[in-house]
Amino acid sequence: MKNLFLALLLLISTHLLADSTPGLLIIVNKLTPNTGCLNLAMYDNAIAYNNEEVNQAYLALKQKVVGNEMKIFIPNLKYGSYSIQAFQDIDCTGRMEKGWFGIPKNGYGFSNNTRSRKYIKAEFKYTEKYKQQIIQLKKFSLL
Repeated sequence: MKNLFLALLLLISTHLLADSTPGLLIIVNKLTPNTGCLNLAMYDNAIAYNNEEVNQAYLALKQKVVGNEMKIFIPNLKYGSYSIQAFQDIDCTGRMEKGWFGIPKNGYGFSNNTRSRKYIKAEFKYTEKYKQQIIQLKKFSLL
């Protein structure tokens, strides 16, 4: 009976430790068509964010699109304030395709699902209680 109790206690504590592992889950959806690459840049300050230079990002990644929703886990991220920019790159060139007047041709999005490009609108606080960010890609439309 004592061994059963210890095994149950170990199982519960392992489960609790797994849930408390620091990391941020980023869910990006509305990837259409289901091809190309997802480019994502996370910034920890407004200056780097506004410059849109990937080499100034706190974290930048590029992944092949698989399905219309992708989940990205960033482990061991330090708690703090961040903003995320994401876009679908159909040709995997690493650049956002733009049409007339600099309007993006493919899906793009920001943290907090804001439509604004401003850092302050996209900024979120990553804390022990806030461990997820959902970004729905949008396509520019006059309608």
